Amino acid sequence: MKNRFTLMLPLLFIALVCSKHENDIPAYGCLEGNCTNGIGKYATQSGVYTGKFKGGVPYGEGTFVFTNGDRYEGYNENFKKMKYGTYFYRSGERYVGEWKNDVREGQGVYYYSNGDKYAGQWVGDIKKGKGVYHYRNGERFEGGFDADKPHGAGVLYRNDGTVKKGFWVFGQYAGQK
Repeated sequence: MKNRFTLMLPLLFIALVCSKHENDIPAYGCLEGNCTNGIGKYATQSGVYTGKFKGGVPYGEGTFVFTNGDRYEGYNENFKKMKYGTYFYRSGERYVGEWKNDVREGQGVYYYSNGDKYAGQWVGDIKKGKGVYHYRNGERFEGGFDADKPHGAGVLYRNDGTVKKGFWVFGQYAGQK
C-alpha cells in the first residue's frame, strides 16, 4: 500500500500543475478580441500579432511583435508579410516597402544603423534591379544591383565632386565599356 501511495503522489502533483484553470491565459492562440473575423490579438511561438483577422487568420493591417525584439507593421495574410509594410529590426535598422510571401519584393527603402540607405528594387529579399545607395559619408551610387551589390551600369558620385561612370560586377568596378 505504501508503494502505491509513493507512486501516486508524484502523478497527483503533475496532474494539479498541468490542470487548466478558467483564469489561465493561453500560451498560444487568441488572447483577446475577435481572432476569427474582426480585430484581435493572437500569440504564436514567434511573437504576438495584433490586427485584422479573416477566416481565423491575419488578413489586412496589423502589427507583429516578435520575441527577438523585431516588429512589423503593415499588411498581413496568414501570418506572412504581404503587399506593403515597415519592418523594424531591434538593431535600429528598418525596411519600408513592398513584400510578397514574407520577403522584400518590389520597391523599398532600407535604412542601415550606420547611416547608409538603399532605395530601389528588391527580389527575393535581396537588392536586385535599379536602385540608389546613399553612403553615410554623402557619396551615392546610382545604377544596377544584383546579389545586394552594385552590378551593371552605374554612376558613383563622390564627395570631392568627381563622378565615376561605368560598369560594376558584383560590387567591383570593371571600367567603362
